Amino acid sequence: MSARSLARHSQVILQYQKNTYHEEFLSSSAIWLHWLDNFSRNFPSSGMYFNKKLFCNLNWTAHGAKLFPLRYDESWVVDNGALHSACPPLTGILHKDNLARLVLHLSKIDIKQFDSSFVYRRHVNRVPLKAHPLTKDEEKHYSRSFDGLSTFVPVDIYEDNIQSRAGMLACLNHVLRLCGAGDAEHPRVGLYSFLLLDVSTFWMLIRILYSFECFEPVRKSLYVFFGLWHPYSYANVAIWNCFRHTFIGPAFFHLFPSDMLLKRPSLTKCSTFFTFMRQCYPTFRAFLLENIDRLRSLTLQFDIDNVALYIANKPINNNNPYRHRLVHLYNLHCLFDFCLPVVQDYISLLKHNDWWRFRRSSLKLLLLFIMIQNKGAQNYRAPMLFFMLKTMYWADHDQPIMSLLRANHTMFSEESGEIALSRLASLQPTNMRESLRDTKEKWQSITHVAPCGPKPLPARPSKSKFRRIGNYLLLLIRNPSVFIVACGYTNKY
Repeated sequence: MSARSLARHSQVILQYQKNTYHEEFLSSSAIWLHWLDNFSRNFPSSGMYFNKKLFCNLNWTAHGAKLFPLRYDESWVVDNGALHSACPPLTGILHKDNLARLVLHLSKIDIKQFDSSFVYRRHVNRVPLKAHPLTKDEEKHYSRSFDGLSTFVPVDIYEDNIQSRAGMLACLNHVLRLCGAGDAEHPRVGLYSFLLLDVSTFWMLIRILYSFECFEPVRKSLYVFFGLWHPYSYANVAIWNCFRHTFIGPAFFHLFPSDMLLKRPSLTKCSTFFTFMRQCYPTFRAFLLENIDRLRSLTLQFDIDNVALYIANKPINNNNPYRHRLVHLYNLHCLFDFCLPVVQDYISLLKHNDWWRFRRSSLKLLLLFIMIQNKGAQNYRAPMLFFMLKTMYWADHDQPIMSLLRANHTMFSEESGEIALSRLASLQPTNMRESLRDTKEKWQSITHVAPCGPKPLPARPSKSKFRRIGNYLLLLIRNPSVFIVACGYTNKY
């Protein structure tokens, strides 16, 4: 159908599409993963009128759904007369044995992750990060793009702000009407339902569900999932902010002296630069470790000499001139040998079809958020820790939801919704951004209409939609020590 015909019949087509999806949501023939996220926009109004705000601040909520590509029995599971609740009791999730086991797993993680990392062994050098398929199963899994729009369905746009408690309850009510969780008279009674949320909304809903007894019927049948993509997105920001002044900034200006370094660059730019840094690491790793060993010896020798002076009642120097340099190189080693491989392994394995390897990478990312001390990382620790304990409880009690996670954990990536929201923003003309009705129509048509906007100049056709990071920038580093010096380290003993 042409764009002109679609515009002429849009209302009828979109209403029919909405009714069709609602009928499918009420049935038990397919598995739907509902998704909610805030759709906030701030922009000046198109005109100055006395009855119109000069600056619009819209806090709406987007609702979408993802269709699982496999058959799965959603019926309630009863074991010895007890129902397997989708949201287990807190006494089971936060049991001391579960906490002790999780702490044990975290304590066994080695800081040296580079050689055993998935991105290093599989030579992942493309952005967005994704490994090259080696088997037919991997090729089939990658070609389906389960974290894209291939299985995504736009449902509706609500005027409620999901970031507030009242908006959360209103949006939850919309979802419960479709999935039937907690309703004894719903057509889907006796079936589990699934809801995917971002970190802040997930943590808010979890506290609401477990704080009031009236939500007990909802807790029995509604699986609330922690979005798996946003931790990767913010982990890049956390690493950038943590190491920007000491390592990333000097290295960036050494390679690109005339460019501008942003405080918070886009995810694509951040991932591209981190991929190049990871590829450069083998060229100067031996030099870095050699200097760490040398500075460690000098630091210890200085402390030993100080002890000897103290015993001899001679004046001592409390300022060790080598300690701050040693700490600096330790931090640099931690960046290259732990932080970069961990965060890039996480997103690569999220797109991969191996649940248990992704599970181990999630533990490493949780440890990364524990190590990094900033406000954003603190917001991810508690939700990730709770979801880890929750999945451990599901696995220990052989919950049926584990079959979905083992079969295709990529479906639980909320990147599909983020792509849909970015496409919605590009679809809307300037004069229609304030209209909720027009926004709903554009939202329901994002999977059918190509984004509008200025057409690019004709160029050489490209078969790929990603960028490969080569090693040409290594030519700028004639000596491995130059890169370490560029990262803020001075080789003066």
